[in-house]
Amino acid sequence: MIQYIVFDGVGEILRTGSCRDSDLSLQAKSGETVMAGLANDLTQYVSGGVVFDKASMGVLISTIAPAPGEVVVLSHIPIGAVANVDGETVVVDDGILEVTFDTEGDYGVRITRFPYLNYEVTIQCN
Repeated sequence: MIQYIVFDGVGEILRTGSCRDSDLSLQAKSGETVMAGLANDLTQYVSGGVVFDKASMGVLISTIAPAPGEVVVLSHIPIGAVANVDGETVVVDDGILEVTFDTEGDYGVRITRFPYLNYEVTIQCN
């Protein structure tokens, strides 16, 4: 048995597993590449046939406990990242995301951009 990693054209790991040595090439679908090895699809990616750890985005946040109507500023976001704020999606094109919540409650923010680690925070508006 051999451990394998399947990844796409930019190096994003799509899945991992194990198979018989003779079946390794059968694990990749069209547009995918397979290689022998171990990896964590959440925290790593492939570049040049080598597995690397994803870097942290380094997002800074002005507050996680704003008052209703107070602007929360998230900065140092990689350009092109996709932010999901309480179910609404926006592309961050300038490295800054400003959000405001009108009512008290917990609001989830998730920011994704390959090849970085996902960033998640719960903002508790009170």
